[in-house]
Parts: sequence; C-alpha cells; structure tokens
Amino acid sequence: MLKKLCIISVILIITALSPFAVYADGGGSYLGELCVSINEYNSFAPPSFYAQLGVISYGNGHFALNGRSYDGRVLFHGTLGIDDDGEIVITLSSTDTTIKATDDFPPYGSSTSSYSTHIVVNPSGMTGHYRIIGFSWESQSRAPMEPTEYHNHGGVVHLYVCD
Repeated sequence: MLKKLCIISVILIITALSPFAVYADGGGSYLGELCVSINEYNSFAPPSFYAQLGVISYGNGHFALNGRSYDGRVLFHGTLGIDDDGEIVITLSSTDTTIKATDDFPPYGSSTSSYSTHIVVNPSGMTGHYRIIGFSWESQSRAPMEPTEYHNHGGVVHLYVCD
C-alpha cells in the first residue's frame, strides 16, 4: 500500500512538470523537466552542480531520464523508479569530454570522463543522497589511454521542477 501511494505521489509530482503530456516515440509520455542540484557532503553549501533531466513515463512506475548539465558539457541518460521503502531511486550514466568535433582524435591533453550516479530521494521533501563512481582519461599521446583519475564521492541532492 505504501509503495502504491509513493508511486502515485511521484506520478503526481512529475505530472506537475508539464501542463500536458507530449507523446514520445516508443509509446512513452513526455512529462517535463526535472532539475537536480547536488552539494558535495554538505547540505548547507551552495549547490556545486545542476542538471536538467527530461522525464518520459512508460507506465507502471517506469520512467526514462535524458538530459544535460546546465553548462551543456555533461550528458545523462538513466531511469527513475520507486523502491520497496517508497523512496525515489534514480540511476544515471554520463560522460564529459573536452574533445571537439573538429579535433584530431584524441588531441593531446584532451580528457574524457565517464560516471555512474545513484540517487535516493525521499518524495516528501525531494531531498536525499547521491553517490558517483567513475573514471577520467587524459590523452598524452596517440597510444591507448589508461584511466588517470578515479572518482568516488557523494553528498546531498535536491530534486525540483525546472523553471
């Protein structure tokens, strides 16, 4: 019963993202934009990162997410669902690169990063926690690149309807 109530709550919140649903290819309904702000380890610090995610509902509590960071450098795709405890669970995959389409590939000194993000949010306050794991590569030559940096950090996350 609690799970159904939470699913209904999330559907109502996400439906409020857009005054009407637009049907997307594949039978889903576009519901609007969900914004994410994260604060690394401190809920009182100014947000260190913002993202806009388009939400598509496929029914039965299944949602697809696609979007980008506010600066456009990081692209995301993922899913949103409700766990057995009634919490909103989001998984996102993302990449970030300094490579431009006009560059020789890979240009010396360019970098590429790949991340996996897990977010858990309480639907009543739309606040929760995130954990990011990932790798970064920096091109020093035309040889195959090895990861140069490993990412594993988390903090506080806030979800809200985008302006």
